[in-house]
Amino acid sequence: MFRSLLFGTLVLLAAFAVACASEGDDVDTPAVSEPVQAPQAAAPRELTLLVGAGEDTVSVNAFLPSKVTVRVGDTVTWKLNHTGELHRTHFLSGGQRPPPAMPIAGGGPTDLQIPPVIAFPSRPPGAPVESYSGDGIVGSGVMSNVPAGPPGTPPNDTFSLTMTKPGTYEYACLLHPPMRATITVVDATVADVPSQADIDAMALAEETPLRAEIARVVEAGQNVRTELGLNGTTIWLVQAGAGGIPATAQSFDFLAKDITIQEGDTVVWDSEMFHNVTFHPGRQRPDFIIPEP
Repeated sequence: MFRSLLFGTLVLLAAFAVACASEGDDVDTPAVSEPVQAPQAAAPRELTLLVGAGEDTVSVNAFLPSKVTVRVGDTVTWKLNHTGELHRTHFLSGGQRPPPAMPIAGGGPTDLQIPPVIAFPSRPPGAPVESYSGDGIVGSGVMSNVPAGPPGTPPNDTFSLTMTKPGTYEYACLLHPPMRATITVVDATVADVPSQADIDAMALAEETPLRAEIARVVEAGQNVRTELGLNGTTIWLVQAGAGGIPATAQSFDFLAKDITIQEGDTVVWDSEMFHNVTFHPGRQRPDFIIPEP
């Protein structure tokens, strides 16, 4: 009987071992995995950012939007978005900011020139779009909606770069010191980057409150401040242009625009920005820049 029980036990153990081996074979069978595909690079895009905004005496001196992310390979075009104001779009790559004007060698004390690096674009006329990898100075020159050359010359109102290296780069308008922005360049395989529609919405969201600030400043400027002068006269304090907070919201106008004073009164114009007050009745408005060979 003991032998029968022993034999039966051995038979059961053998069967259990076969079953475990069979199950183990199923567990240990290596699974067939799909090959891991490398991220695919997105097709290069052409994107547009805005340089300033405004019309007439309303000036939003800002790059819109002030921060944006693009991919390597994207071509970005900065488009002048103001009907009359001059701007510049320059990447200095960490270099020193050039002065807005400099003396002319051999000239008189009032003979000044705009440094060529500011006045002229770094891309020669007709040359391919420049590439930017974070090095060197590249820039638009003076951007204007009005042609600066001979008749038929197109206005210099756009500036384009093809971005070739990941990084975050600052650029600035060398005419308006507070006007700065950054562009972040990511690898071409990154999927989550703003579309042109997203960029347009971001630009509008930043422009709208700045325009509201300009409207507030203009309304406040209609209340001209006065002080008591000598012999019963009045001193009138008029703003020559006015800026809001931040300084990128500007009104290029006299606030108030029209005042009536008495003979003997004094008018004092105050300016926060680069403005001047010139009386030239009956004469043509002088040129801002006089070209000389």
